[in-house]
Amino acid sequence: MLSGYGLTITISRYFGATGSGFISYYFSLYTFIAIFFTAGMDTSLNYFLSSEKMSKQKITSVALIMLIVLHIIIILFCASQFFFSSINFITGYILFFFLFTTGISVTNIFSALLNAEGRLFKYNIILSAGPVVLSSLLIYQYCKGVVVKEAIFLGWMGASVYISAIIIAVMFFATKKPFEFMRISKEEKKKIFRFAFIFLITALLNLLLTRLDYWFVKNSCPGAELGNYIQSSRFGQIALLLPGMISFALFPDAVKNAKNNSTQNIRLLAKIYFYGAILFCLAFTLSGNMVFPFLFGKSFTNMSVLFTLSAPGIIFLSLSYPYAIYFPAIQHIKILLLSLFCTVVFLMLVYFMIAPFQNVYLFAVASSGGYIIYCLILLIAFCKSNRIKLVSLFVINNDEIQRIKKSYLNIKNTLIT
Repeated sequence: MLSGYGLTITISRYFGATGSGFISYYFSLYTFIAIFFTAGMDTSLNYFLSSEKMSKQKITSVALIMLIVLHIIIILFCASQFFFSSINFITGYILFFFLFTTGISVTNIFSALLNAEGRLFKYNIILSAGPVVLSSLLIYQYCKGVVVKEAIFLGWMGASVYISAIIIAVMFFATKKPFEFMRISKEEKKKIFRFAFIFLITALLNLLLTRLDYWFVKNSCPGAELGNYIQSSRFGQIALLLPGMISFALFPDAVKNAKNNSTQNIRLLAKIYFYGAILFCLAFTLSGNMVFPFLFGKSFTNMSVLFTLSAPGIIFLSLSYPYAIYFPAIQHIKILLLSLFCTVVFLMLVYFMIAPFQNVYLFAVASSGGYIIYCLILLIAFCKSNRIKLVSLFVINNDEIQRIKKSYLNIKNTLIT
């Protein structure tokens, strides 16, 4: 994730606010489209593998089928563009579309399976290599004085994502020797696809929550403002890197321990995220005027104000991560779906209302407010299901302080020995 953000900074420095906004917009758009191709199978297979409700051999067989089907579907989708050339099914560039959407779909499925098997570290090393290579290529071209067009670089990104995806898939199957294809019953297929459909809707709503504003800003504000807006948004999401990665890694354990119905770890983790995000946002709110132009370049003059306006939403969004995995783990995903749906509808209405003003700062305030609403809905639902007070989710008590100290001492002793 850090190497990916290093690439973001390199892109911003090389292409400026307008060019980086163009690249980031298509990157986000194709990520959204890739969710349809994945069809929720990544989280569904992760769930069944983690809960041990289906044999590993059968899950592996489904993964192989998905690998083949994804390629066939996306190739046919791209080919249809040539037969119906008068209608733009594919926005942007077909080569990048194929490479990126196929790559991200395959990556989502097999990274979820590797995570369920506890092999997340190796997977992250492979994913981090792509951004490092792309950053090095841009720096090399800059030193040589070669101008790289945005469309060319999109192709490079697509190739990088696709190669990484294939390596991850090969790594997954390499440990399945000898591979035995298992027949899956109709009942098991129904379970897999039912969960996949639910997780698909959840993934789409979750991405709309954090990316819907990009589309409105692109169509309402100049290109430079889009670049400033997207980079301030993505920089704010650095505060979400750790919550996102840990929550993703903890999902299998949350599923396995759902029967225990223990919420202590969820609550403590959320509080650590919350106060960590406060410190992060406060630090860059105070230093943003100097830090952002230094990191991204002189064309990113509005990032500091946009980041400050987005900070409250970032803080509450970081707090929501543990609760977002809690409800699916205890099979109450309807609560998560309801909170996402209500927030996305609210944001869509607000974005339509403020779009005519063509003011990028209004979008930052609106998205921040939406994140707060989403988090509060989850927190209230959590309090009702566990019969606790809302204020207890924000205050660290003495028992939790002792647990933090104990964990710190254990880590310290492990490092020393």
